Amino acid sequence: MKTIPAIALAMALCPAMAFAQGIASSPVGTMPLADADFARTAATSGLAEVQAGRLAMSHGTGQAKAIGQQMVDEHTKVNMELTRLAKARGMVLPLQPDDAHKATLAALQQVSGKAFNDLYLTGQVSDHHNSVMMFQTEADQGTDPGMKAFAAKTLPSLQQHTRRIEAASGSK
Repeated sequence: MKTIPAIALAMALCPAMAFAQGIASSPVGTMPLADADFARTAATSGLAEVQAGRLAMSHGTGQAKAIGQQMVDEHTKVNMELTRLAKARGMVLPLQPDDAHKATLAALQQVSGKAFNDLYLTGQVSDHHNSVMMFQTEADQGTDPGMKAFAAKTLPSLQQHTRRIEAASGSK
């Protein structure tokens, strides 16, 4: 009879222990946990980008309106690609932004013109800095080859968005 190493036996008997250690497979399909977290976070952020962009097209002016159109166009495509990628791995992504993004969207709905532009562009700078960091981390450290490639492919576009938004808002 072969001896089973103690850690393997413990993981077999206690899946929660393996899950907590990040060793067990993801509960959302075949994707490792960190990659699944990336996909969920990227999906909620992407959905918020599209919704905020639509608000910019109706409530904003000038560059904010143009940036809003770009966000709708480009993030819609990225969201569709991410959805296909996640679905192929047995994962269903969120269909709505998270509560924090919903609160931002609600605040944006209450203003228009310059007030909208200022609030929208400030939020976009912050959101895109966070997205760039998240996508860079996934591209560098992800373990799912498809998610890693998706992040690396999308990253230059997010960096370009960040530069454009920073220029429009006067921040750097």
